[in-house]
Amino acid sequence: MARAFPALIALLALFGAGPAAAQYTLYWGNFHSHSNLSDDAAGPLSGTPGAAFQHARDVANIDVLAVTDHSHYLSASEYSSLQSQADNWTTNGTFVALAAQEHGSLSSTVSGAFGHLNVWEAAGVINQNLYRYNLAGTYAWLAANVDDTAGLPLAASFNHPYSSAGAGADAQFHDLDFDANGYGPMKFIEVLNGKRTASYEPEYLLALGKGWHVGALGNQDNHDGSWGDQPNNVGNIPLTGIWATSLTKAAILEALNARRTYAVEVQPITDRISLRFVADGTHWMGSEFSTAADSVQFQVEVSASTDIASIQLFRNGTFIKSIGVSGTSFTWNTFDTPGPGNFYYFVRVNQADADRAWSSPIWVESTSNFSLPISAVKENDGSGFPTLWFQNVTIQGIVTVETGALHPTDNKIFVQDASGGTMVQEFGTQTVNLQRGDNVLVTGIVDTFQGQTFLSSPSALQVLSSGAPPDPEVVTTAQADAGQEAYEGLLLEIHDVAITGGAWPAPGFDGTVTIDDGSGPLTLFIDHFTDLDEAGAPTDSTFSVRGILTQQDITPPYSCCYVLLPRDAEDIFQVEGVDVLELPTHHDATATNLSPARPNPFSRTTRIRFEIAGDRDQPVLLAIHDVTGRLVRTLVNERLSPGSFETEWDGRDGRGAGVAAGVYFTRLVTPTQDLSRKIVRLD
Repeated sequence: MARAFPALIALLALFGAGPAAAQYTLYWGNFHSHSNLSDDAAGPLSGTPGAAFQHARDVANIDVLAVTDHSHYLSASEYSSLQSQADNWTTNGTFVALAAQEHGSLSSTVSGAFGHLNVWEAAGVINQNLYRYNLAGTYAWLAANVDDTAGLPLAASFNHPYSSAGAGADAQFHDLDFDANGYGPMKFIEVLNGKRTASYEPEYLLALGKGWHVGALGNQDNHDGSWGDQPNNVGNIPLTGIWATSLTKAAILEALNARRTYAVEVQPITDRISLRFVADGTHWMGSEFSTAADSVQFQVEVSASTDIASIQLFRNGTFIKSIGVSGTSFTWNTFDTPGPGNFYYFVRVNQADADRAWSSPIWVESTSNFSLPISAVKENDGSGFPTLWFQNVTIQGIVTVETGALHPTDNKIFVQDASGGTMVQEFGTQTVNLQRGDNVLVTGIVDTFQGQTFLSSPSALQVLSSGAPPDPEVVTTAQADAGQEAYEGLLLEIHDVAITGGAWPAPGFDGTVTIDDGSGPLTLFIDHFTDLDEAGAPTDSTFSVRGILTQQDITPPYSCCYVLLPRDAEDIFQVEGVDVLELPTHHDATATNLSPARPNPFSRTTRIRFEIAGDRDQPVLLAIHDVTGRLVRTLVNERLSPGSFETEWDGRDGRGAGVAAGVYFTRLVTPTQDLSRKIVRLD
């Protein structure tokens, strides 16, 4: 009997216009209770299975009750009697009574005890001699059997899954480790259990994180009567909302197999939160589906007697967004762009009176290649923290620091695209061996440490192609130090530097030295996970260095302390200068200037003239960049005296290959100037 509570009336009115509005009806159930057939529920407040069903139907006003007496205490004839009573108390459209059993042991001393689980409508009692202390065997038995009503695969739940339930290695279902045999039948976990006041939300997240596809149940675990309306010791009544096609035993079992349930705290007794959670219009809570779309659309519809305070959306166990609510009913249409990978989503509803509801998850396999530019991931909120902090995002970029270069066990890599660079870190594992030049798609959580933004714990690391790593951005020490956020995470190269402070670390230790190319100081960080500490300090008075600009700032708003991190000893090197034609009309220039290339546009070669002002030699960089800012070729990289100069570009990149027709830029960099001109190459 689907009682016409005010919340349900409002919910049905609210759902009237939805695309799948008439598909399911909301019913209320308690899927874990005991009668006097259980050894620990034979007290004066308990009663027969028939008494339990009658109280649930006529007093508690719920639609479904499962009596789950302990299998180790049930004889075959007692279970048969329970089945008969459940059938007799079931009236289609009015009330469904389920015969079930609670199996296992909570003993902390008997080897093999693994906790308790419920299984509904099995044909017979699980063999206790074979399976009470045999978790693997129990999973296999559940997977091999079907219910005796609808012929569907058995559905089972992890009950009150606290960590000390059981003994030895299999306690708490072997720490809720995933098991392929148990994957099919283990459909649920109790997020709420009335006999124990605490919620099992952490265990819910643990099971989901380990790969179980389990839905949420709120049960009372009655041992002293009050089946369906028994509050725990803080006054909340745990219940399960279940969406089914009708109120029949077969339809309820189908809904259990589909995990269309949610766990809810009820207080007062008539204030039952009604919750509908659907993805992409048709995929209800508990479902699994695949999509190639860039975003997943969610609709959350909530109704209750007491005001709703907020709705929170979680992805893969991490809170990603919420909305504040005022009133007793609300519809929230929202979306997520997870990128490629496997994800699960659930919602938690919070009432103004502190009652809560947890939906079963929706599992999504996304094949979308949607990605954000790295610069968007690195945007901060003004206080030094990323605006996307703790959000799950996908980026695509080229690997500049490979697996194993900066850590022996973590997968600590750097990637960059045309907009910027960032670190990606898997902690304690290296699931994919990435190499420099790999074009990768990465999905991970935006995080920050000491001011440096990075992607943590990636859920997807996909190599799209392999190739050459990007050319470094050639800068001066002053530009690297001043560039800060713009250069953070990028591969940079600086020429003609000298060590002006600090000491090179001894082997096995980290250390810093100060380098300067004449434009200003910059900190060079030597990481002992590289081979630089073993290689020792450069012997030349000046040298070139290549590395990633990172940040080591411990104070908000994290605006200082940028350091250059070489990847290995080969990042310390010498560069031959480029021949530059000093013009016969040499004179002291009055201003540093970059003239237009001649001819422009050009087909084969073009000449570039520039003037250097000042009264002494200085480092000069003349380079060609494409429209994305990527370095194509360095033409001049040496110290020059003030004067006028000219050089030539033959339309080739730094590897000698001809570049495509299009727009490029000449760029002249000195300690005091950064000038550029557009140049066009024709076919």
